[in-house]
Amino acid sequence: MFHLAEHSCGDCALRCIDCNAQICPKCLVECPVGNRCKNCAKRFTSHVLQIDFWVVLRSFIAAFVAGLLFAFLQALFPLGGFYMLTLGYLFGCLVGNIIFKIAGRKLGSKIAVIVAIGLLAGRFCLTFSWLSLISLSLIVFMLGAISPFLGWSNLFSGLFRR
Repeated sequence: MFHLAEHSCGDCALRCIDCNAQICPKCLVECPVGNRCKNCAKRFTSHVLQIDFWVVLRSFIAAFVAGLLFAFLQALFPLGGFYMLTLGYLFGCLVGNIIFKIAGRKLGSKIAVIVAIGLLAGRFCLTFSWLSLISLSLIVFMLGAISPFLGWSNLFSGLFRR
């Protein structure tokens, strides 16, 4: 039996592939397997957004080690100035792509927050000071490191493909 999905859009030839409801071009959600209504599209999430405990643990440990490495390098070479901030961002992108591969190429804000917390925990494990919380070099490094998880493209994204 046919039913209209959200509202009456007139007589439409488009149908949801799951519930066979009529959908207008304004209401349809394009999916890799066909068009779905909004209700059916809410039920499915991509496998790259689904994270389990082991992905969280691997990502956190890799980010923690990267945070320790960043703290060590920052102690050796105090980052400051435009060129050092640019190098910090590029180093963050490189580290972020390595962690992205370790995390199984998972995307989304959840995994990005886990990586950011791991980076902060590793950074502040060696030396903690309130002034380092507002460190511009740390912020720039973290932006580069979480960029692959949020889908931002960067220079190193092509190097770590399968």
